[in-house]
Amino acid sequence: MVDRKGFFFHVHYFFWNPISGARVTLPSSKYYCECVEGCTTVKLVASSGPTGNGERSQHQQQPPPPPPCFVVRLCSTGRLEFCMINDISWTSIDEEEELLFYDVVIMHGKIYATTRVALRLFHIIIQEDANGSNGSQPSHRVEKLVLLRPWPPPCLFLANYRERVIRSGQVIQRLTDTGYISLAQDSASVELFMIVREASYVTGPFNLFPRITFHNYVNPPKTKGFRVLKLEFNNTPPWVEVVDLGDRTLFVSEIGNQFISTTTTNNINGNHGRESPSSKHDFGVFSLTDKTIRRFDFSQSFSSDRSSIRPVWFTPNP
Repeated sequence: MVDRKGFFFHVHYFFWNPISGARVTLPSSKYYCECVEGCTTVKLVASSGPTGNGERSQHQQQPPPPPPCFVVRLCSTGRLEFCMINDISWTSIDEEEELLFYDVVIMHGKIYATTRVALRLFHIIIQEDANGSNGSQPSHRVEKLVLLRPWPPPCLFLANYRERVIRSGQVIQRLTDTGYISLAQDSASVELFMIVREASYVTGPFNLFPRITFHNYVNPPKTKGFRVLKLEFNNTPPWVEVVDLGDRTLFVSEIGNQFISTTTTNNINGNHGRESPSSKHDFGVFSLTDKTIRRFDFSQSFSSDRSSIRPVWFTPNP
C-alpha cells in the first residue's frame, strides 16, 4: 500500500487478513525500493503467516513456538532483501557480492533464489540473546549452491541472443529472442522447478539492459516455448527436464508461478502450462506433450491498458 502525502509518500508493507481486516506491519520505506532511483519491488514472499516473533513459552507443558516468520522482497534491479516481523528496516542479502537475482521462493524456511548462472540457497540464522528470545537483528548465510549447468543459461540483463536490428526511419529497434528464468514450487509434492520461457520482443534503441519486469517494449513479447526442469539434489546433473506434469497444470506469470491439481478441477487438462507472463497481450496454453501453444487473443476493442493488469492467483481454502 502506498500512503502519499503531497509530493512525498511512504510505501507500507504489511500482512492483511481480508476477512478480519487485521494487519501485521513490516518495515516501511520512503521509496518502492531504496537501492537505486526508480527501482520497484516486483515480488514479496513469506516463510509463513505472521504467527508471531517466535518468543519462547514460559510453560514447559506447551509445545515450542513455530519458527519466526521472515519476508523476502525482490526488486526490479535483481537485489534481494529480507526482514523479520519486528524489524525496523530491510537487510540486503547480496550486499557484498552484488548478485543479480531473477526469482525467489521459500521452502522449508530456506530461501531459493536464482541468478543467471546458479540457484543459491540461503538459510536465515536467527540470533538469540542470553534469555533465549530472538535478537533484534537476524543474520544470514549461504548454505548451498546448485549450478544450472551443463546447458548455457539464458541471460536476461544482456539480452543479445539471435538479435536482429530493424531500421525504421531514424529509429533503430532490436528484435530479440531470449530466455526468462523463474521458479515454481509444488507444495503438495514439496518439489522445486525452474521455468525457462523463450520469448521474442522488440525494444527501442536505448533499452540494451532491460530490467526484470519493466521493459520498454515497442511490441509486446511473444512466448515461443517453455522448458520445465525439476531440482534433484542427489542427482548429477541436479536439474532434470520434465516432459510430463501428470495431473497438474502450471500457471506462469510475472508475479509468480502456481501448480494446480486437475483431479478436482473441471475443464482443465493436466500436463499443461497456462501462460500470462508479460504485461501485455501474451496469454495462452502451452502443452509439454507436443510443445504447441494455443493463444488467447483479445479483440481490438479490448483496451491495452486494461490488459496490462497482472493476474492474481486465488487458492481458496476447502
